[in-house]
Amino acid sequence: GEIKAVVATSSLELGIDIGHVNMVVQYASPRQALRLVQRVGRAGHRLGLVSRGLIVPVDLEDAVESAVLARRAERGNLEELRIHRKPLDVLAHQIAGLALEYRSLSLQDIYDIVSASYPYRNLTLRELRELLEFLDSIRVIRFFGDRVRRSSRTLEYYFTAASTIPENLSFDVVDNASRRIIGHLDYSFISMIEPGKVIILAGRAWTIEDIDFEKNRVLVSEYSGEFGEPPIWTGEMLPVEYKPVREVASVYRRICDFLSRPERLEKIKRDYGFPDRVFEELVKVIKDTREALGNVPSDKNFVIEVKREGGRTFTVFHSYLGSRGNGLLAILLSDALRGLYSCSSRYFTDPYRVLIVTDCRLSEDMVSRLVEEGLAWSLKHVDDIVRDSHPYSLKLIHVAGRIGVIERGKAVKLEHTVVRQIKSRMKNTPLDREAIKEVLTDYYDLDAVEKLIRRLGKNYRIVVREVQELSPLAQLMFEKPMLRSGLIASSVPLRKIVEVVKRRLENSKIRLLCVHCGKWSMDVRVADTKKYRQCPRCGSRALAVLRIYDWETVEAVRKWKRGEKLDDEERKLVDRARRSASLFMTYGYRAALVLAGHGVGPQTASRILSFSKNIDTLVKEVLKAETEFSRTRRFWD
Repeated sequence: GEIKAVVATSSLELGIDIGHVNMVVQYASPRQALRLVQRVGRAGHRLGLVSRGLIVPVDLEDAVESAVLARRAERGNLEELRIHRKPLDVLAHQIAGLALEYRSLSLQDIYDIVSASYPYRNLTLRELRELLEFLDSIRVIRFFGDRVRRSSRTLEYYFTAASTIPENLSFDVVDNASRRIIGHLDYSFISMIEPGKVIILAGRAWTIEDIDFEKNRVLVSEYSGEFGEPPIWTGEMLPVEYKPVREVASVYRRICDFLSRPERLEKIKRDYGFPDRVFEELVKVIKDTREALGNVPSDKNFVIEVKREGGRTFTVFHSYLGSRGNGLLAILLSDALRGLYSCSSRYFTDPYRVLIVTDCRLSEDMVSRLVEEGLAWSLKHVDDIVRDSHPYSLKLIHVAGRIGVIERGKAVKLEHTVVRQIKSRMKNTPLDREAIKEVLTDYYDLDAVEKLIRRLGKNYRIVVREVQELSPLAQLMFEKPMLRSGLIASSVPLRKIVEVVKRRLENSKIRLLCVHCGKWSMDVRVADTKKYRQCPRCGSRALAVLRIYDWETVEAVRKWKRGEKLDDEERKLVDRARRSASLFMTYGYRAALVLAGHGVGPQTASRILSFSKNIDTLVKEVLKAETEFSRTRRFWD
């Protein structure tokens, strides 16, 4: 009763009983009525008390979504649980347990035991036989003559694969410009990216420069292109399900229908508890959208907006399929674009719409055909499309560890090249089929897309509009933090990056050492080297720029000045110090700036200094050299 407030993540849903909470404040949409009930239920958690909660939305559509979810929570319209049906990796573990317990069982014995449980009630004998043959091939059990026995691996597999919770390492993400850690990524994401890819982290877009699996580190540079790729881990966000999204769409439709009937609008506002300012803004967005498009995207139509700009086509599909449904719709549309028009694309999704960006010109007729023919065509080979998705790679690793293809300890540290090999070798095996099934359960909503395709051309009107500017309703998508990061924050001026690197280099500590007398040295910031043009002890300008931890070079130079014999390594250190001093005599502060770069030695510094006409060019070249050093350093060892 003494603590006045607690700021927490969703861990407070886990059933911890906190008897003194009076009010729960949910920042941003809870995304599910089920989660809202669970979280608000932490308040007034005693007999006779009322659970009270407040939602603070972050943008207009977030407010509409929150209002719908609050109403659904009050009415008890909670999301249905998505149950994993016939999970083959869990079944593999249970079969290993049966083999250990009974030593020998028949195929029919196992089938009778397993099919009596709810998740496996629809399991067929053929599916079970295929799984047993697969487990025999990887020596988890022995299966021959319809008999199952333990193998030399069974005991070890059973106890190391006991948990279905995936093991994950955490990688530090380091900004190449500032050399600071800007965030962390789970290994499950690292396994799906490679150098050259663009991701979004900390609200900005970054290019992957290098992945160091030994040091668990990812080196990135701020992306300065004009369009960032979507963050590949958005599937990990709590999804907004199909039914609440359809209700949001119906709210839009009803507001449009009753724009000339204030009393009906007032009822909608009252039913959903919209604050005055939010509802006024929403009505204006609906009204402006109807004027722009001639109608409003809703649960009764399928409106598509096509906008061309700078050689690209931006197409917004107002689909209202929920997070999982739109995720699948996006990859199906991208596949259909390749198949019909040989056109590559990038996509962003939210629960209400899909944005497809292409470098090819799409007409209204081409977009209509894409939806009417392309979607159904792509759906026929949905398994192959899923295999090319990032969530599949993630699930493949997890299932491979649980089913016994990879040892659990090793499954957390696989490079993407190894993941590709597993994909290739395990296609059409129970491992592959289980990974696809888990993706279609956890990340995508196949039912929602199939409903859309069945409606098209029947009671569902397709409306394609070519627009100069996207409608106000479509522009709500750009208020989403992740999408805003991808489209806007990715356009980082190069000048800004140069300033960051320069500031970091100037603040770096270095050691100045006089190689003429060998007696004077001082640790200074690079920015302060402008004050030191000569040795204060002997007056020589031969000052070497060293790392502050480089006492070995200091001792080697002093030994050399005393005329003592040097070994090969010491001679190299003295030679480097003399070349560094020569650069400082010629370029002064600029030499110190370059030599402060991570992994930049006198030879690289000489090249950079010789052709860099100004500080900006100099700093850019230092950044390139640092990137190359970080990328190749581990191979030198």
